[in-house]
Amino acid sequence: MTDYGDQYAAAMNFVIRGMAREAVAGELFMASLAPEQRTRIRQEGFTGFRRSAAEFILGTVCAAIQGAGKSANARLVAAAIRDTREVWARFLLPQDRARVIEQLADLPRWAPDETARTDLAAFTAALRAVN
Repeated sequence: MTDYGDQYAAAMNFVIRGMAREAVAGELFMASLAPEQRTRIRQEGFTGFRRSAAEFILGTVCAAIQGAGKSANARLVAAAIRDTREVWARFLLPQDRARVIEQLADLPRWAPDETARTDLAAFTAALRAVN
């Protein structure tokens, strides 16, 4: 991470934003299906995507924000999470939203940068507003 922190932060910024677009597209796709097209496999796949999105967000916060060597990298990733917070707030499953909120509760202690902390606080506030 020390050698490639800048590249990793840029990549995670891109992936977070890309996954948010996939989440929106997935919701639109599922909503467009006729009831007979909503197969068990499609439902389970969509639910799995929703679960894995929460894991991805938590993993990214840990690796790219908490473990950031530079404040600028933490800010870059936190901004992507902040900018896509409304998508994640409605997309994450209720139990996953609660878990993300719980795990990010002590972020003021470990986030390396005030702007990153503010961005993560905006993200958790959006999750709380849905719960």
